[in-house]
Amino acid sequence: MLCWGGGTVPAARRVGTFGLGFFGQGDAPGLRDAYEAAARANGHEPGMCILPHRDTPTSVFVHPDVDTGWDEVGAAMLADASMYAKWNESVGHASSTASLSRAAGDGGNRRLCGQAGRFFDTYVP
Repeated sequence: MLCWGGGTVPAARRVGTFGLGFFGQGDAPGLRDAYEAAARANGHEPGMCILPHRDTPTSVFVHPDVDTGWDEVGAAMLADASMYAKWNESVGHASSTASLSRAAGDGGNRRLCGQAGRFFDTYVP
């Protein structure tokens, strides 16, 4: 399945127009309705539509040793979070550099954790 992302009503409409799945950058009001209406208006049955709450982790890295894992991927996580924060300030879903965390329970949508079982017990519905 191919999904496009976005965090605005125009982005949701664009995805629906092409009949693709929609992976929103947040759960802003109107996104699902705009996506579904655009899909139907263009002859498509709406597909998968994921609109995660702003605290839902969307990038998770699990490493047996959190400190080592942080040394290995921390700089890349910080760069990714910083760029998305600049690019998506108006959407409000991308982690800011201030919210990037080494701990699983500190919020934000990027996480690095060492105990996958504990992490997924907490965040899988």
